[in-house]
Amino acid sequence: MASLTSSRSLLRRLRLGRFPRPRTPRRHRPPGIAPPSQNLLGSDHGEQEHADVDHLADLLSAVQRQDPRQTSQSFIAWTSLISDRSSPRHALAVQQARELPATTLSEMIRNLDPVANPRLDVAHGLNISSGMTQFTSACNLVDEFGVRRHHRQVLAGMTALLKVRAVSPSDCEVMMRCAGAGLNIRQVKRFWSAPVRLGLKKYRSPKTWIEFIKGRFMTEPLYYQFDRARIAVLPRDLQRSGSRRMPNAIVRYLDGLRMGRSVLQFEPWNRQHWRPDQDWRRYLRHTGRDFRSYGAHFRRAICYPTTIDEEFLCVSMVAFARSNGQRAIREEILTYHYGITFFNTKKPPGLRPAGGRELRPDHPIRPTARLLDAIVESFGAMSETLLGLELVQFVSQRWKVPIPARTWSNLLNWTYVCATKPLRQMRRFFDRGEMGAASMRDISHVWSLMHSHKIEPSFDDWCCWARALITVRAFASAVPAITDHMVPHFDALDAEYRAAVLEELLTNENAVDRPPSHRRLEAQARKDHARTAISHCLHQLLKVASRTPRHRAGPVMQCLVPDLIRDLPDFFPPDIVYRSSQGLIQLGQPDAPRRFRWIKAWRTALPARYSALDIPEDSRNWADDLWPEIQDMRILGWHRLPTERAGSLDRAPPRRRASDVAGAGESSAWIRGLRRELML
Repeated sequence: MASLTSSRSLLRRLRLGRFPRPRTPRRHRPPGIAPPSQNLLGSDHGEQEHADVDHLADLLSAVQRQDPRQTSQSFIAWTSLISDRSSPRHALAVQQARELPATTLSEMIRNLDPVANPRLDVAHGLNISSGMTQFTSACNLVDEFGVRRHHRQVLAGMTALLKVRAVSPSDCEVMMRCAGAGLNIRQVKRFWSAPVRLGLKKYRSPKTWIEFIKGRFMTEPLYYQFDRARIAVLPRDLQRSGSRRMPNAIVRYLDGLRMGRSVLQFEPWNRQHWRPDQDWRRYLRHTGRDFRSYGAHFRRAICYPTTIDEEFLCVSMVAFARSNGQRAIREEILTYHYGITFFNTKKPPGLRPAGGRELRPDHPIRPTARLLDAIVESFGAMSETLLGLELVQFVSQRWKVPIPARTWSNLLNWTYVCATKPLRQMRRFFDRGEMGAASMRDISHVWSLMHSHKIEPSFDDWCCWARALITVRAFASAVPAITDHMVPHFDALDAEYRAAVLEELLTNENAVDRPPSHRRLEAQARKDHARTAISHCLHQLLKVASRTPRHRAGPVMQCLVPDLIRDLPDFFPPDIVYRSSQGLIQLGQPDAPRRFRWIKAWRTALPARYSALDIPEDSRNWADDLWPEIQDMRILGWHRLPTERAGSLDRAPPRRRASDVAGAGESSAWIRGLRRELML
């Protein structure tokens, strides 16, 4: 039975590769516009193309020149030879790794640190959503699990490097950060235990332990890919957590939502790549022999001689929040270490902080802006944004800590995530009813506090505010937020992208296969992110306004929407559809660039497991690998395929005589290709 189950699990993993999202087929391109290079994703070329290239020499040269893109590409190419035993250059690469001086190796590893060198990722700080991958070339930056390809490839290189030679404990800390960025908790554990295998256990420091906790519980935005919805605590995951017991009817309702979301998902985002039927949320809160919640790790750290400072307490707060440990945060951290007590009130959020211990200025746990960020991150993930706001204001006043702009921005974004329909629909049935779910009124409250503190909102803040206004049908206030703040930000990014394209055109030689510059890739990712956010706001505005008869017959459809289509045509699709009081209106833009196209294809629904309520009681003690799963479902539907961007841009063709028809055609094709790139 076990062998049958293991083979079935293998088939399920292979099934994800059997029915991938279709990619755009190759087609004719104008001269001077090269196809997207796989090298820009950080993948290595074939052995035939690089038989005479010394990747280690290129890597050391890139480290000296502080070239982040060339550093990562050369490291990935070099370590791929180390891991590929069938390669004829495998033995040479292994010998190079073993003969490399320890100081040189440490410097090389530090230059690949995703936290200290954020420029290694061209989309650092951006939430690449599933919708963004359907409309833009950002689909090339992430894999089918929604993780940056660059981080996954660097992690594979670090794993291969650790297998052939020993490293220092400080190098293991960087490797744990690489594993966290690559969303591989198993590798975080292996890197944590590597000093033990190497006989260097006594050289591990409290910093090593903190890095392990950060990677194990994904406490950093980089580790959850800057997508807050991935680590937001769901009520379904809290069943049988502590003393919580939900009625069977609510559990079945939440299971229905879980099954529906699983069927609608195209790709296994936020799932374990070795078990696509398992969500990362379950891994973070599940208790057992191998998967312990943070409570056991916290008690272990207290018993060992671990330095109790503010950083450790902040990381512990966020780690406790992954399993909804609000009581542990309040009692074991805020009350025990900071002397903050809580008393019940009848008004939301139901608790009020008070007290506070006197701490000298040089005390290791004295609150700073780091504690404010940890409060917002932990209570926001548990959908307790109002309580988090109360704590932030209390700590700021009690210990005279200024609230930075990033804390307000994070609080606003967490409030918006908790107030969205999926989380609110699940949250309102849990615990205290509507008090347990955030609302759009909470977003307005946080926004007004930001203005009272004279905080300048960022682009993401304006995006959240515009979407919240559209949700409550305040279209007259949402449109200025889009046109006066979001569109100018996009114009600045577009100008930066055009400058990067111009620089690449002037510096490139006549080699068509030259990869794009790092500056252009960064500007391209930021531009695509801003365009997708604005387009989504406008699409949501048309969708919400078309639902209400009052807006269909009022000034919204008569004046507001036509003015938006006239002023912002670049952010609308080529085919605009909305509803007015006189019927369905369809407008076409023949000259608009086609940023994606539709194809009809089959796909297989993602794997999902039955709930314990659907299993007989005598069979509920089955192991995880024997737990019954839902039958596979083949679905025929329409899929979006984004338009490919050029992988390389070369110089313009030389000016020829007027009688040269072929030269004129080549120049025209080059101009058309360049115009296409600038308009996408």
